[in-house]
Amino acid sequence: MADKRNNSSSDIISGLPCELLCYTFGFLPLKDAARTSVLSTKFQHIWCGIDRVDLQAISIREEPLSLLETLNVRHLILKTCSHLFQFDGICRFVLKSCPLLEILTINNPVRIFPDYVPPFELNPEEFWTKNLIILSCMETSLKVVEVFGFQGTGNEVLMLQYMILFESVLEEVNLYLSEEDDGYGGNRENYRKIDEWILQRNIERASHKLSISIYSREGYVYEVKYNSAAACAQFGFQFGKFLDESLSQKNMAAKRNNSSRDIISSLSCELLSYIFGFLPFKEVARTSVLSTKFRHIWRGIDRIDLQENHFIQENETERNKMNQRREFINFAFHCWSKKCTAKTIYAFSLTFSRPRNFYVETYYLIRFSVARNVKALTLDFHDPIWREDGLENHGGVFDLPVFVYSYQGFESLKLFSCNFLASEFRNFTALKELSLGWIQLGPNSVRTVLMYCPLLESFNLKKCWSIHERLDISRPNLRLKYLVVDRCNFLSGLVRIQAPNLRFFKYGGKAARFNFESRLTYMQEAELDFGQQSEFSGVADLLYDLLDQLFSVRVLTVCSFLLQVIPIGEEPTGLLKTLNVRHLTLKTSMRSFEFDGTIFMIKSCPLLEALTINNLGPAGIFPDDVPPFELDPEEFWTNNLIVHRCIKTSLKVVEVLGFRGTGNEILMLQYLISFGSVLEEVNLYLSEEDDGYGGNSEKYLQIAESMQHDIQRASHKLRISIY
Repeated sequence: MADKRNNSSSDIISGLPCELLCYTFGFLPLKDAARTSVLSTKFQHIWCGIDRVDLQAISIREEPLSLLETLNVRHLILKTCSHLFQFDGICRFVLKSCPLLEILTINNPVRIFPDYVPPFELNPEEFWTKNLIILSCMETSLKVVEVFGFQGTGNEVLMLQYMILFESVLEEVNLYLSEEDDGYGGNRENYRKIDEWILQRNIERASHKLSISIYSREGYVYEVKYNSAAACAQFGFQFGKFLDESLSQKNMAAKRNNSSRDIISSLSCELLSYIFGFLPFKEVARTSVLSTKFRHIWRGIDRIDLQENHFIQENETERNKMNQRREFINFAFHCWSKKCTAKTIYAFSLTFSRPRNFYVETYYLIRFSVARNVKALTLDFHDPIWREDGLENHGGVFDLPVFVYSYQGFESLKLFSCNFLASEFRNFTALKELSLGWIQLGPNSVRTVLMYCPLLESFNLKKCWSIHERLDISRPNLRLKYLVVDRCNFLSGLVRIQAPNLRFFKYGGKAARFNFESRLTYMQEAELDFGQQSEFSGVADLLYDLLDQLFSVRVLTVCSFLLQVIPIGEEPTGLLKTLNVRHLTLKTSMRSFEFDGTIFMIKSCPLLEALTINNLGPAGIFPDDVPPFELDPEEFWTNNLIVHRCIKTSLKVVEVLGFRGTGNEILMLQYLISFGSVLEEVNLYLSEEDDGYGGNSEKYLQIAESMQHDIQRASHKLRISIY
């Protein structure tokens, strides 16, 4: 009897192996299987390994939003199809019951039970974006999320968006692409594109340690680590291409099956606003006609670019243009600013050539952007008919409102034909980028601006005039990295620059005496264009001295004027102190007047690796230029030649932009190809313009193809390509 009592009280179930228990519990509803975790220590984790999961049933619950006692689970595997009926079970029951969870694996897909009818309607987007509960494991412990069989459905994207946005300690998201077609044109390639172009754009607010990796059957495919700038750099430009390539096939297949799956519309309004912010504002406004959901999305974007040329036709009369300007300002004032839903605006740009005629509206738009804590403000009031290469000096047509000077949040400020007071810049201490154009600068304006903007890294001057005495870009501890001076009119031909951190320098205008007072150790790139210079006398030595000071640059662009003039100086053959240039761009008309200057530059760059010849055609020739002696092009490139160091040892790439197949082009290329011992590529980009003598793109192509076979090559690695 005692033996019978002992046998009857023994726990037969607990003696079974874990594998058999998992199999047995798999026939129970998931809620009941999870409840077995409180029966014994052995049962605590058994339910996590069952292979039959019905998360739909969890949403039909009598009481629990989670288990009465939390689980000690560190690794949770959910076999789910990511259907909306399962959201309650995933988020509010399972995840909430595992506060110490470290790894979450989502195994997709699992079948939907056909006889299941949800007790209420559920909107996926509303579920994952509104009234959210941030669970304990998401804030403290969850570090890895894995998705097997990823197909890029709207529900998958919404769920992952929720996890990535709110899991503050998340380190890895691993997506294993499904190998199956979804029946609507979706395949592994589309799944990968959805990964790259939608999901990973949402890491702006993720953990700073987060990395997202994509895997296919072949193994590792793609990875993006947290970098907010890299995540969105080219997305706006590529968004239309993504729609065409990634979704068109899928949507067409869905139409053939009398059903559609609109992945983009399933994204949250906040994410859509963020994405649309990288498109041109005009295109963003057009999205309002695509669907009911998109009707108001464009009003919430934080990058605004209002341009009058979207409303004004160039061939209209002035009266009609005025009416079109009125339509433009009404759109900006009534349709956008009065109905804008964005709480903050990152960038605001207003391009409008008649602000005085609509002063109140213009004033209000500027105030509205400042009130929304704008970071980057652009006000462009110059008239499009003003010529950039003209000699006229145009003043500002609008005064910067007084309230702007009291705002301290600017990081970028661009003012064109907009008058300002340099003495009031004292609050712009956070400014990093400043552009000024089409205005008159008073005495010491530049120095005053630099004094009040200690963090300035980029400074751009365009068509500024009446600069007092000289242009002085200097200040102790100046952080300036990018400096552009384009077609400005000086009272004195002296430019003084003291910017030890300068990386990029671009100058366009008349020749001047440059004085770099600090050693340009970090200078990487320089562009020089003296197209406005009309006199040659005394200029060659100024240009020689400028090149000598730019010894450290690795990328250099020079104009046709420099090539024509610099050989006339005291050192006609080359710089005594060579340059560190690796990539040289010559803007040239390929006339004999420029050959000496071309050889001058090649000799001065002994480490040159890439040479770009930008053929400007006859437009680059200065009519007043008379060469000091007659020059025979064929004799120049074939007789008594000196093969300079870079041709024999370092030059690997030669590019010709605007190739026309002229004799001078052929002779120069023959020289480079015949003596370029290490040359690997010659790329010829054909001109699209007729030369006025019967030459067109077809003729240019014939000449280029014949040249491929006729010129003897010094390098056996050379490849000549025609574009």
